Amino acid sequence: MAPALAARTGAGRRVGDSVATLQEERLVALRHLDDKVGSGHVYNAAVNEFDMIVGALRTTTYDESTGQRLLAAAADAQRAAGWTAYDSGHPDRADEHFADAAEDAVAAHAPEVLANTLAFWAIKCYSTGDFRAAVSLVAAAHAHGRATGSVRMLAMLRARACRAYAKAGDLRASDREANAPLDAYSRAVALDEDLPSMYWANRGRGEIHQLLGSSALNLGHPTRALVHFQ
Repeated sequence: MAPALAARTGAGRRVGDSVATLQEERLVALRHLDDKVGSGHVYNAAVNEFDMIVGALRTTTYDESTGQRLLAAAADAQRAAGWTAYDSGHPDRADEHFADAAEDAVAAHAPEVLANTLAFWAIKCYSTGDFRAAVSLVAAAHAHGRATGSVRMLAMLRARACRAYAKAGDLRASDREANAPLDAYSRAVALDEDLPSMYWANRGRGEIHQLLGSSALNLGHPTRALVHFQ
């Protein structure tokens, strides 16, 4: 977990928005590296990013805005560590990273990072049999996701909710969520105008249809699943 957020004055090199921007850009690159080289290679890099950001928070001086951005970046690095830990076969380690990421994101008032953290944590939970936790996490993610103003994020979170309910065997709730993601997605802004973390959520790659298709299979609707997969 990162240190408590506060503007730091006095001793230490002064840093400003340019340093926060560099850290954010490094995390964007880390997301893309996960896509390209796989989580097993990215986990250590995510942990190192977190350590570097925490080092800056503890040893430099900055105003409140810069400190908030750095803490949000630390939270996102923890989220990346949590996801790559789970994706490379270490689910228990993932829980620790996700919990710290969520706490740091709350302290940084960073709804994008918090919603993403909770959503990725939910995937880990419903993939490892903790369905009740997954449903709770997705609901919390949706609540924080509204604050981002991104319809694309809300669409993806509704698809995650459909999947979590399906895995939990709640047919009524999963069916209720099944149409909402595509309806919401139709109102999304252009991908390059949306949140940086949503770069992967586009109709061409079909993530929403993939989630809805998998959920339909869990619910015993193979014909509906086939439509989504096609």
